[in-house]
Amino acid sequence: MSSKMKFAALFAQMAPQLPEDLKPEALTAVQVIRGDLERTKALVALAPYLSDQLTNELIRREFASAIAITNASERTDRLIALAPVLPDDLTADAMTIVRANLGSPFSVRMLGQLARTLPESLMREVVRDALGMTVVGRSAEAISAVAPHLPDTLQAEVMADTSAFASEASRAGVLCALVPWLAE
Repeated sequence: MSSKMKFAALFAQMAPQLPEDLKPEALTAVQVIRGDLERTKALVALAPYLSDQLTNELIRREFASAIAITNASERTDRLIALAPVLPDDLTADAMTIVRANLGSPFSVRMLGQLARTLPESLMREVVRDALGMTVVGRSAEAISAVAPHLPDTLQAEVMADTSAFASEASRAGVLCALVPWLAE
């Protein structure tokens, strides 16, 4: 583990115990972390202890920086780190990126993190996109990513929609992904 990663992990552990008067200094320390992912993780750890306005501004800046990254793996890692603190409008923007690249394993990873906070209407669109994928196995991966967060109504729809799959392997993959999360 690099020293930057150790610092970010240590910072995440101590953020809840920071006295009010040290929070500005902590924020300054976070902003000078050179590793982008480590800085993002430390900021996410500190975010709940800052004012809403300041948090919103910093998260938006980190999000803009993250989506500008051309390396898909690095961009995904940064967006996954930001996922727990993204406001609704940025979650929707991140989902637009995911949906545009749903065949990518990086997008599927990001989908799993964002799915926790998606409203049912957006989750419905994501499921429709995932079920419409033509690459064998990618539908199953995408459904696996969202399965723990699917409302009961969507679980039933996914079960019904898999019967239209031409590929038995795809149908089996989606059903296997869904079964552990089915409502009792």
